[in-house]
Amino acid sequence: MASVATVQSLFGGTVREAITHYRKFVLDGIAADSPMKQLRGQVYLGGDDFSQELNSRLGEKKLGRDIICDQQHLARPQVDDVFEAVMDEYNFSRNGVLDRRNKEAFRMLIYLLRRICNMPLRDVATLAGVSLGRVSQIQREVMNAELKSPSASKLLKKYEV
Repeated sequence: MASVATVQSLFGGTVREAITHYRKFVLDGIAADSPMKQLRGQVYLGGDDFSQELNSRLGEKKLGRDIICDQQHLARPQVDDVFEAVMDEYNFSRNGVLDRRNKEAFRMLIYLLRRICNMPLRDVATLAGVSLGRVSQIQREVMNAELKSPSASKLLKKYEV
């Protein structure tokens, strides 16, 4: 266990400096985004380099039956990555792909957020401004190959769906 003197030395040479720096440290932490937002697979905290390294170490090893599915897919693309891919493919802004009038881009985004990112149904519905049933309906439409454009095919191939 660290002593008071040890902790104090991390924030300043004098007691007054340490108190000032410690208060700033705490306030900065309170204002910062939670690192929990960056979790991958519910338990992994790290960037792309970390996840690639971990995946290469795990290789094709079978994980135990007691490890839930979400925790086995460390390399799942992040929501922002899928948004970027759909935006790039259809040449729309973030609001543009969320606009239902851009039918195919909207449907591909919904499908990929559910299928590739494993985003909860309710979260996708809220984000898209549609009902839970509509999200499910869009998933079925894409799975039944109702979207056959080159852009849709390219995105499906990119994510190996």
